[in-house]
Amino acid sequence: MPEQFNSVSIGPRTVLVDFEAMVQDYYSGMQQVDEDVTSAGIQSRSPRKPEENICGLIRNLYSEYVIVISDRDERYRKECETWLQLNDIHSDGLLMRPRGDCSGNANVKMRLYDEQLKGKQPLVWLVIESDFRCMSMWQSEGLTCLYAGRSSNA
Repeated sequence: MPEQFNSVSIGPRTVLVDFEAMVQDYYSGMQQVDEDVTSAGIQSRSPRKPEENICGLIRNLYSEYVIVISDRDERYRKECETWLQLNDIHSDGLLMRPRGDCSGNANVKMRLYDEQLKGKQPLVWLVIESDFRCMSMWQSEGLTCLYAGRSSNA
């Protein structure tokens, strides 16, 4: 009989997921989420198709806190939340670019991280990122980062 190991529970941790990493057609243009959503009076600028490999991974992180971060303007919060719901993606929070902020994506994400997450419990232990340029930024913070972008983005 094999020896059994005691598992050590370290509690939930935070996974920071770039919204654009979850969407298959982000770089090919924005599309309506779904006819039902649009007919409900929500004008959408959210991509339709999920990137199933990434979304499947996120769906299996049920024991972790999942915070979605986006460089999309805050005015698209409802559309992003609707897209997450329609694609069965649970998140414990959604961080978005402040309205009117025209700074670069990496600057926006770093500011959101500094203001909302850095040093707070549960600590961020993993970032799933679609922007190759943001990889070194996350790594400079000592965070493990998985690149989920397309080769044309590198």
